[in-house]
Amino acid sequence: MPIPVYLAPMCNVTDIAYRQLCREHAGITTCLDMVSARGQLTRDETPPLLPDDGVQLLGGDPQYLVPAALQFPDAAFIDLNVGCSVRKVVRKGQGSALLKDLANLRRCVEALVDACPQPVTVKIRIGWDRETLEDTARALKGLDIARVTVHGRTAVQNFSEPADWGAIERAVGLFDVPVVGNGDVTSFERATWMMEGTGCDGVMVGRAAINDPLVLRDIEQGEDTCRTPEERITLFEEYAGLVERYGNVRFAQVRQHAVQLCRSMPGAAKKRMAILHSTDVEQVLAVLGEQRSPIQDKLE
Repeated sequence: MPIPVYLAPMCNVTDIAYRQLCREHAGITTCLDMVSARGQLTRDETPPLLPDDGVQLLGGDPQYLVPAALQFPDAAFIDLNVGCSVRKVVRKGQGSALLKDLANLRRCVEALVDACPQPVTVKIRIGWDRETLEDTARALKGLDIARVTVHGRTAVQNFSEPADWGAIERAVGLFDVPVVGNGDVTSFERATWMMEGTGCDGVMVGRAAINDPLVLRDIEQGEDTCRTPEERITLFEEYAGLVERYGNVRFAQVRQHAVQLCRSMPGAAKKRMAILHSTDVEQVLAVLGEQRSPIQDKLE
């Protein structure tokens, strides 16, 4: 059976063009990342969605979360972010700070479940400064949640320690809804280990997909493969074409994707510097194009 694969919603990474790029290479679930509920209520428009995109909301107050969610009637699902550990987020009582106020977490999730016509999902960490999954599961018990994604680190750990897959296994036994595992899934092999070792219902891939979105394809197709420099350049060209199609993507974000995709290429440091000094997509493509002929000659 193919492993169900989810692309983690990541701020300044999973723009609409990047989500579509990943979808064109793998049959995955994607989600608009970290929309501030309070901020959305001050905007005239909603960010664009792909068909079947979910929307991840950031907030800690039902009076903002619910009306923000209702602005996305076409979203496939609404996800509550209970995992972000960035200081400016948690000091507002949002993201992983909700793990320190489980009564409020329940209020927020219950309000979304009651108000939203589409499924509601929740993405959590295993706890604030220690594992408290049993308490979190108790707080959410009985709510009609479609799925819980568990990132196998505490908020305090951020990304400083290996993900605790044992905690994800415990979460599978604690929550009465499907559990998706997240953390240190970097290949099909590791996705298989997570599925077999934890009993989770799917895997969510985050940082590994930033510099190699084709890892999602590997997991879906059940085989780890290597990327040639030529394939990486082609991948960025595809992404650049999607940016032109959709618009609404900041150039700084486009440039960072180019930097990530060329990380393992020959002469990567020199290319990174040239890309970071580029001022438009055409210049980035020119930098990569300078390398295409030498790379192709070497491959032949």
